[in-house]
Amino acid sequence: METMTFNGHHDTDEIRVQIARICDQFREGLVATVVPLCASRQEPQVDEEAEETRRTIEKIKAKEFISVEEAALLFGCSEQHLRNQVQKAIDGTAVHPIPFADLDGVLRFPQAELLMWAPIPKPRTGGKANGREKHKAHLSAVKE
Repeated sequence: METMTFNGHHDTDEIRVQIARICDQFREGLVATVVPLCASRQEPQVDEEAEETRRTIEKIKAKEFISVEEAALLFGCSEQHLRNQVQKAIDGTAVHPIPFADLDGVLRFPQAELLMWAPIPKPRTGGKANGREKHKAHLSAVKE
């Protein structure tokens, strides 16, 4: 762009006209660039379900004893799986029995102990062959 001068000074009106012409010429490109940048700076949308789950887990972790349902949510497993772990502890077949309290038929888990128990590697009782035999039997029944 040429600089226009009038008596040694920039001609402000001519500069404005040139800037307006350039803006008009590149308007679509500018809009295509600026609008997405402005949109990306907006507050991120928070997944409401994820936020609710996070709050629920915080509440669970604040309790000393938690229910089967709460423990299942905390670990991302089924309630039945936890009941099976309790039964193995009762039967004496678990190498690392799950910590629990039976309050006259109501199961509760001591939350701190449960969180320490969870990462301990636990050998499968009954062996892997047992599970494979059940799986094979199921598959043969499906084929027939």
